[in-house]
Amino acid sequence: MLAWSRDDLTARLVGVCGDLPGGDEGGAAAVAITKVASVEGEAYLTTRKGGKKFAAYDLSLSLEWEVRGGGSGEGDGAPSTSGSLKVTEVSLASDPDDVLFEVSGGGGGGATPASAVTAALKPGILAALEAFAAALDQLDL
Repeated sequence: MLAWSRDDLTARLVGVCGDLPGGDEGGAAAVAITKVASVEGEAYLTTRKGGKKFAAYDLSLSLEWEVRGGGSGEGDGAPSTSGSLKVTEVSLASDPDDVLFEVSGGGGGGATPASAVTAALKPGILAALEAFAAALDQLDL
């Protein structure tokens, strides 16, 4: 079930993006998830009395992100900074506010604050996790 979870989450998360405040020249910049580096934990389906299915999961995700844009000129579209994002406390019982986000990287000339990366990506990640939970619940045993 973990392999299915990894594949499903990769399909849902790679490409999730969000807008960042503009760069020095007021251009729009966006941050996007480029890779699901790892999915750890457990996910399973069980059948209860009467044939009712029950899905459960407790996962930690390691994602890679990249910022593009933020200026106007020849270099537009080139990555300006990148890093990783750990998403933990992802479980059936988690409230979206309980999911933890830990950003690293983003240093260098095009430094993007961790709080901006989290704020930009969090809504898309939470939506993908909600869709994952619904898909897991609908799987046939």
